[in-house]
Formats: sequence, C-alpha cells, structure tokens
Amino acid sequence: MSMYAIDAIRMNPNSGQVERVRWGKVDLAPNHWELEPEESDVSEVVRKIQAGAEVRSTFQVGGFTVLGPKLEINRSGQGIEVVDPEQHPGRTINDMLTF
Repeated sequence: MSMYAIDAIRMNPNSGQVERVRWGKVDLAPNHWELEPEESDVSEVVRKIQAGAEVRSTFQVGGFTVLGPKLEINRSGQGIEVVDPEQHPGRTINDMLTF
C-alpha cells in the first residue's frame, strides 16, 4: 500500500474547506520523501484515498517533521479531514501548515 503525507494545505476562504495540498509519497523505512512534495488539488488526495492509499498529515515539532493522524474523506465526499479529530488535539486540519 502506498503512503502519502501532506505537509501544507491551502484553505478556501469562502467555504473553509481544503482546496489545495502540498504532498508527496513517503517511505517510512528510511523516513524520507520518496517523491518530493508538490502542489495538487484536494480532489487528487480524495482519489488516492478512494484507491486505497494511506494519506497522513504532518506537523513541525522541535524543528522536525513528524507524521500526524491519518486523513479521510470528509462527509461531503469532496474534501479531507483528520480521522477522529477529537482524539488528536492540536493535530487537526486547522493546525496544519498553510501555503
């Protein structure tokens, strides 16, 4: 199974939903980006999740990038959100870096 990580998001100011992401494929064994992060429409993330890929959030902690919670498709079916956000205080979509 492929794993991707999102390191920053861009929110739509009108809807408050994620409209673009900066993301890439990750390799956990050596803990690095397999493909350098690139900008994409959130619909690409939705398609990857629907195809069975795992997509995780990332956060900056003490100068390091760490994997955060897994992301899932939101109720509208067109966006993303953190799985069980109440279990991840400080690690929700709204806490992610923006660009």
